[in-house]
Amino acid sequence: MMIKTLVFDSFAANCYIIASSSTNQGMIIDPRAEEHTILKTVHQIELSISLIVATHTHPDRIGALRAV
Repeated sequence: MMIKTLVFDSFAANCYIIASSSTNQGMIIDPRAEEHTILKTVHQIELSISLIVATHTHPDRIGALRAV
């Protein structure tokens, strides 16, 4: 299992990218902001994202949801 934590902005809201090391299938949890950074990270570690999870709908958790 692979877990990558991305921390954005003054809220220090974490975005997590979690994936299987054997299948490269993954998910993104709380895509707060900086969609380009999230997508670049996914591309760099060659993941196929099958799920995006928002723990709740406050702006500090879903700011980049549509773009991702």
